[in-house]
Amino acid sequence: MKNFLFSFLIFLLWAFLGMWWYYSCPMCSNYATDAVNQPPAVVQENTVNENTIQQNNSSAITENATAFNIANEIGADVFNFADNLQIFSTNTNVHIPATSIAFKDSIFSYLNKYQNKELQITGWYKDQEWKENEASDNYGLYRAEYLKDVLTDFGINPDKISIAAKKEHYTYSDGVFIGGVQLMFKELNESRLEQVNKGITNKTLYTRFNAREFIPDNTLIGYTADLKNYLKNNPNKLVKITGHTDNVGEESDNQIIGYDRAVNVMNHFINNGIAKEKLQAFSKGENAPIADNATKEGRAKNRRIEININ
Repeated sequence: MKNFLFSFLIFLLWAFLGMWWYYSCPMCSNYATDAVNQPPAVVQENTVNENTIQQNNSSAITENATAFNIANEIGADVFNFADNLQIFSTNTNVHIPATSIAFKDSIFSYLNKYQNKELQITGWYKDQEWKENEASDNYGLYRAEYLKDVLTDFGINPDKISIAAKKEHYTYSDGVFIGGVQLMFKELNESRLEQVNKGITNKTLYTRFNAREFIPDNTLIGYTADLKNYLKNNPNKLVKITGHTDNVGEESDNQIIGYDRAVNVMNHFINNGIAKEKLQAFSKGENAPIADNATKEGRAKNRRIEININ
């Protein structure tokens, strides 16, 4: 019995010491608190520090910016993407990494949302990078034009894209330089806005006419945003939508097809908030070709929607 009581007292003593150690030991309590209150990991957005690319006209740029950013006029990043564009020593193409291909969607959405903005693309060039040895025919302009064509093919209004060139000092690595093209959103000035409005009031659209169902493409979607904004600022204007076809099939059928296409576009405008009373649909069928119907390419050009505002 004495042995049992002695053992029980020893057990109580060890239990008391253990509890004291757990709650009083600084190292143990900090560890327990850290484990419970540890914040979740935060994924940081990729950004490019404005000092990453050192632009020094007296020395070559040897460190490239690995991320790709699109800034505004005051230099603040609007969009950031994982990998930068690339230029080459042997041609004026611009490589777009797959990890940054979403920049096209971002620009498209931004310019549709902010109707007073345009995108300026500035291509870099260096000594001896001219075509035909003409300073006005430099690689920088060709690189900017290349990227503008990519964005235009995606459906972005080319009137909202301006290009420029900038002479820089940089070094290729195995014929490649990471960077070399800068993108910036800026306010449309009065002359640029006039050019944009001129394009809105006289527009030719080539949408997916061969599809079973009418499917608005990016060009039509972007134009709809431009048109809506234009009519808001010019409330007395009316929109004439005219459908055209090639000469395949009966002339009477093509007249109907052209009208149906014009109505599809008109309904798309209405569904996106443009007042029906400002819109009129017409058809000229096959009777006003702009290209040779004897060729596949010519017929494709003739299948179009013309929009005129007055």
